[in-house]
Amino acid sequence: MCIIKPRVSSYYKIFIALVLGCSIPDFFRFSQNSGSRCGRAAETGSVLAYCENRMCGNIHDGEIIQAAINASDKSHLSGRRIKIPSGIYLLRRPLLIQNETGLVLAGDAAASTILRASGAALVGKPAVLLINSSNIVVEGLSIEGDGQNVLSAGIESRVDNPKYDFALWPTGNVFRNLVIGSRKLSREGHRPKASFNDGLRFTASSGSDGNNDQSIIDGVCIYGFTHAAVSIEHSNSLLHRIINGVFAYGSIGVYVAGGSFEMTGTNLFVDDWDFDMGGLVGLY
Repeated sequence: MCIIKPRVSSYYKIFIALVLGCSIPDFFRFSQNSGSRCGRAAETGSVLAYCENRMCGNIHDGEIIQAAINASDKSHLSGRRIKIPSGIYLLRRPLLIQNETGLVLAGDAAASTILRASGAALVGKPAVLLINSSNIVVEGLSIEGDGQNVLSAGIESRVDNPKYDFALWPTGNVFRNLVIGSRKLSREGHRPKASFNDGLRFTASSGSDGNNDQSIIDGVCIYGFTHAAVSIEHSNSLLHRIINGVFAYGSIGVYVAGGSFEMTGTNLFVDDWDFDMGGLVGLY
């Protein structure tokens, strides 16, 4: 943990700032916030309490989020809340939430808490991956790519044969007040390059078709995707609710291969199909 003691002399602060490689104004701003070098005081449940792999200023290593998740109480229905303060968090590998129940991952706001997936190691993988996790809440943040590498999804919820622990069948996950991708146009007025194949994916591992259903997708804006904003990819992924979002700059609004969903109050500005049912029979 990277705690800077308050009430040290100004000269000593300048010396420490130079040693750590921080700009002096940034260091003073941090040290005045109750002593935490990584931003505000490391409040209980804040990712800034897990800042061993850190950067200066407003950019942080995404590993501090993974460390906070890994340190959370994994008892079922724990209701653990992890706060991600405003800033840019660089993801070099998928952020993994596995075998969790009742975890809340909350940013300050989609405009100010940004997970930026960057690097070739993420190609074909999701930025955030939920495996066998239920009643998870992800809210108040943005997920964006680097404009060069295409990820499989912004967020993927996957069921992978949790066997006898019914609490871990993915059910009731909530994705709320999120932005996936970027809506910023280029200087020439061109729309942003797609960073994801899908915005949200619901998948099952080979040989598994357990519950992965009843999610709430509320106030989620998805921009820049090569396939679909929401992709529901197995038959037991049912009764998803999509509310008050925007899906734009991609091929398909919602792709369904045997699952089901309902949608209200969502705007679709897509190139090919608002809804693609994948040629399979299901409930839509």
